Amino acid sequence: MSERFSGPYARDAHRGGLGDDYARDGGWSGAGRHDDFAREPDRRGLGPRGYRRSDERIREEVCEALTDDAAVDAREIEVEVEDEVVTLTGCVPSRAEKRRAEDVALRCRGVHDVLNALRVAECDDEVAVGKASE
Repeated sequence: MSERFSGPYARDAHRGGLGDDYARDGGWSGAGRHDDFAREPDRRGLGPRGYRRSDERIREEVCEALTDDAAVDAREIEVEVEDEVVTLTGCVPSRAEKRRAEDVALRCRGVHDVLNALRVAECDDEVAVGKASE
């Protein structure tokens, strides 16, 4: 063995230097037990006591999320929020879009439930008006 790696820092005296305490603890690599001072518990989403997002703010966030989603055509969707419960009404062209719109709304912060009243139908922008005899 080279003299360069022969110091006490390189090998433990027991087991031929394999499995020393530093390696079992995880040390710098993060394996095994972790150092409590190195990693703080994740506290995201734990807001101040009594904090509640306003219904208008939730509505804005849901509308923006529906607008930004590439799989949902939100032009015929109406969004209402009451007591952190989102209600989706209107029509979408497919069941997949109906489910996707509900999932998008449910992922928004502050939403506790989604009532999906979307209809799967052809959404016509123009309504034909004429006589019954035509």
